[in-house]
Parts: sequence; C-alpha cells; structure tokens
Amino acid sequence: MDKIKLVQDLIQYVSVYPGSSNQEEQGQLGDFLKWAISAHEAHHQMVPERELRGELTENAVNPAIGESEEVEISRLVVCMYRYAKSYMKIALEGQTLQTADEFAYLATLLTRQGMGKSELIQMNIQEKTTGMEIIRRLLVGGLIYQYDNPDDKRSKCVALTDAGRRAFFESLGKMYNVSMVVGGNLNSAEKKTLLNLLRKLDHHHHEIYTESKQREMLDAIPQAPIPSPFS
Repeated sequence: MDKIKLVQDLIQYVSVYPGSSNQEEQGQLGDFLKWAISAHEAHHQMVPERELRGELTENAVNPAIGESEEVEISRLVVCMYRYAKSYMKIALEGQTLQTADEFAYLATLLTRQGMGKSELIQMNIQEKTTGMEIIRRLLVGGLIYQYDNPDDKRSKCVALTDAGRRAFFESLGKMYNVSMVVGGNLNSAEKKTLLNLLRKLDHHHHEIYTESKQREMLDAIPQAPIPSPFS
C-alpha cells in the first residue's frame, strides 16, 4: 500500500467534507468515515481514478482557456435547473398551477398564516419584479389573497385561500414525480453526496444573497487571464 498516496487521498476528502450543521457533531471521525466511504464509492462509479486525484484527462476542462472546474460547475447547475424546469412544465399541464414558481410560492405560504410580499419573494430567491408578477397571477387566480401588513401600513401581506390550498395539493403528486426523475441515474450514495455538497453551497450563497453581497463577492475575484480569440 502506498501510504503517501493514501494520506493524500484522505486530505482530499477532508478538504471537501461537508460535515454537519450541528456544531456538536462536527469533527466526529465516525461521521467522516461513513461519508468518505459513500463518496469514494460514488466517485469510482462515475469517474476514473486519475480524475478523482484531480489530474486532467484528454477531455477535461482546460484552465488556460477559462474552462475551469468552477465554470463547469456553473454551467451544469444552470443545465440542471433547465432540465428540471422542462419536467415541471410537462407535469403541470392541465393543472391549476402553471409554473414551478407558482407551486413554490404556495408551498412557502402553506405553513404560514401570511407573510409580506417582499419576504415571500426573497425566500424564493427571485428579483422583485419577477416575484411581484408571480404574486399578481396568484391573486388574479384567487389562489392567494392580500391584506394590510399590521407592522407596516405601506406594504401588503399575502396568504393562501382554500382554492390555493387545493391547487397546491392537486399538483403535489405531479411535482413529486418530477423530483424522482430529476434524481436521474444517481444511486443512493451519490444522491447523499450530492445533497451534502448542495446544502453546503446553498448555505454559502444564501448568506451572500440575504446580505446583498453579490457585487462585493464578484468584485473580489481577480479577472481570469482568458486569451482573446482574435489574437
């Protein structure tokens, strides 16, 4: 056994270990070993060993022309969103709810007596103009109603109507089917690994989003030295 390589592999796994959201559970060796075994099995089913070590292959991304791992992650995240959106569009055909956004807004309101429009939009990670249009459609459809915000008379709150609650549960089964399809050909271990990584990313970006630090984060990244296609 190459002990040096073993240590290097362990360091690589430690560097990406998502850990636990519970401070008391973070750093537990047993939890890490269980995660590492699942991640090891998932990686070796998906990619060759030399790619797991971070080595470039013939078809790997090329940092010299700006095709970094980060670029590929961004591209694939956008692609996955579009795949899921296409499934949702088909699943909602003939339903009262016509878009995944409408479903998400009703889901957010389901366990609440009501909430401010701005808060509802922010919780769904959308621009205000887009969010207000979704709320307008739900109001016109009688799926939600609005009332004066008791804490701020200048704004309005919204809440589910009985019709909105019915529409949500009528679409729930369809949306569950979409979630099963989106999981694709990942096995159980791969799904757990992906879920941990996505939760870690979501936690990171949610803080940036809620504190409006997007521009600050973007400006802090040095401009990549991408060669001009005309040179």
